[in-house]
Amino acid sequence: MSFTETIFITGFPGFIAGRLVEKLSSRNTHFFLLVQEAFFKKALEQVQEIVKKSETPSKNFTIIQGDITKENLGMSDTDLEVVLRETTDIYHLAAVYDLAVEKDLAYRVNVEGTKNVNDIVRKVKSLQRYNYISTCYVAGKRDDRIYENELEHDKGFRNYYEETKHFAEIEVEKLKGDYPVTIYRPSVVCGDSVTGETAKYDGIFYVM
Repeated sequence: MSFTETIFITGFPGFIAGRLVEKLSSRNTHFFLLVQEAFFKKALEQVQEIVKKSETPSKNFTIIQGDITKENLGMSDTDLEVVLRETTDIYHLAAVYDLAVEKDLAYRVNVEGTKNVNDIVRKVKSLQRYNYISTCYVAGKRDDRIYENELEHDKGFRNYYEETKHFAEIEVEKLKGDYPVTIYRPSVVCGDSVTGETAKYDGIFYVM
């Protein structure tokens, strides 16, 4: 079967990535889901749930073992070749979201990991769109009026999560002149707007 689009996604089976895949699922869409070895079983289970809910054939989902902190995202040569040839759209969601994350880990995953994804973007044969999930907190300690084109600043950051997402977005911005890039800056994602379902009780839930 030929597909109208093939979407490569990092961050699966994370909370946002999982729901994004479910929303984008269709019989004409194929997914390459980059998954760390430790989350392979969970990814398989989540794909089966999505198949049931969306009635999308299981053959539309290909789970690829990898790691964004590694060269070529840790993919095998065979997987890399197929991904570069068939991918039309990329969604990069993988990141460390912990506000108390240590500096080294934050930079390795959020900044270096994004650079590695950017390298894949440059090599994809038929790229239609690169979607990068950033955060509104790239603004750091700024408290004045902030326009979306005002990314770089010297006001500082409250934690390494904010700091590294800021520098990661700068890396993605560098691609805009040559590639179709869309950057999203969500605020706090606390759960499903209808059911309240969430992946973990942290952040805003501490004050509820």
